[in-house]
Amino acid sequence: MLVVDDEPDNLDVFSLNFEDDFVIHTAASGEEALARLEEIHEVDVVVADLRMPGMNGLDLLETCRKRWPHRGRVLLTAHTNEDLLVDAINRQVLHRFISKPWEYKSMLEILHDGVRRSRLTTRNATLERQVTTASQLAMLGELSAALMHDMAQPLQVIESGIGLADEIVQGDERTISEELNYLREAISDAGTALRHIKDLAHNVKGLMRQQDTDLSPVRLEDVVRECDVLLARLVRVHQVELKTDVPQGLPPVLIDRVQVAQIVLNLASNACDAMAGDAAAELTISVERGPSGEQILEVSDNGPGIPHEVQARIFDPFFTTKPEGKGTGLGLAIVQRIVAAHNGKLEMASAPERGTTITIRFPAAERRQDLAA
Repeated sequence: MLVVDDEPDNLDVFSLNFEDDFVIHTAASGEEALARLEEIHEVDVVVADLRMPGMNGLDLLETCRKRWPHRGRVLLTAHTNEDLLVDAINRQVLHRFISKPWEYKSMLEILHDGVRRSRLTTRNATLERQVTTASQLAMLGELSAALMHDMAQPLQVIESGIGLADEIVQGDERTISEELNYLREAISDAGTALRHIKDLAHNVKGLMRQQDTDLSPVRLEDVVRECDVLLARLVRVHQVELKTDVPQGLPPVLIDRVQVAQIVLNLASNACDAMAGDAAAELTISVERGPSGEQILEVSDNGPGIPHEVQARIFDPFFTTKPEGKGTGLGLAIVQRIVAAHNGKLEMASAPERGTTITIRFPAAERRQDLAA
């Protein structure tokens, strides 16, 4: 528990009342509180007075929301401004507020609720990371056969080049001089093959990375391009034609590059599974700029569509329409979570025998500077 108040007497009273129930840390200003939070990692709840010199309580809790979203946030105030407090709660700046002078029982209940909320949020975040890993492993399993095939060919090129080089260097000086051009070609082919394997490894490593959402200015066209290698293998395995409509030169948006790549691959994988066995199967990935400056990522297929009676459930964790043992039911749930973390909008349109389109809208970068802080 971290309690922040510029009045030492208030800090003493708080500590005396609750030191038997919680480990109490104190700070006399918002700036000091931020420094302490960097040092003390086991804080579950931050309790801040509204009116303090320098950084006030709301500003402090807003910063906590951005940097440590799992921590409970409680505001103390002697001046009730309902509009201000309702707005702060709606923006999730704080979870609870309590008016001064506070009552012991009410405060104790709020603090216990904050601790429960914080620990539940932390556990949920851990479970979400585990779910994401499970989905990534499932996708990697689907791609493994194609990846092994793609690695086998360049490895054969490297093996042949090494064999040729060995034969040449075993000869006399005249033979080496005559075969030098062949040796150069073999070295060049081996280098190309090694770069191909390196690209495969880079894409697989990127797919398997785990991290919290890390927003930075990125062009959506670059993300789609970085998925090209794995997308090519995915559509070849499923015998699907891939079409892309990704214009160059669109301004960057504030996104997590790795997580958005996961969105593209998850949606593409689902679409390919839905079109299995269709000789005319087509997968289309497009990017465009919306009327308000937002950027729109769209993944569509011409498959059988999603039955109307299950459309409301397709984003539920562990729900799947695939045969038993085929799908994890996690891909679309992960997509929905990632879009929410980007403050984006997710839409789905589907009709029987007319295919499915998933549309994701990412806010324009210039309207997201506060989230980049």
